[in-house]
Amino acid sequence: MTAQLPDTVDYHGAELTLARARGSRLFDPKDHALPVAMASTLSWRGYVCHYAVVDRHLVLATLEANVARVDDDEVIVPIAPPELGGVPGLPGNPPFSTIYRSLAMPVAFTGQLVIG
Repeated sequence: MTAQLPDTVDYHGAELTLARARGSRLFDPKDHALPVAMASTLSWRGYVCHYAVVDRHLVLATLEANVARVDDDEVIVPIAPPELGGVPGLPGNPPFSTIYRSLAMPVAFTGQLVIG
């Protein structure tokens, strides 16, 4: 299987790779009715999260996503990106169709993260 683009965590001003998560409730597009589809073999999930630790709390700072739906013939169809947490989706850079910046969306994660 191809290695995936990693999620990242801004921790004390350093952008670190999220190597492992043990727990539950990291960001999931389904929880926000955000339709995503595979962006490429580098992102079979269809999205990459950029988290930050703010006042000892984990937030979703930026989300890059391939906002799309999969039709009955398994064809990926781009759609207009909905707002996420009141933030509009902007045109993204390939392989992602959309980027959501300055989200500061609290993440209800419970568990442990390994970042480095």
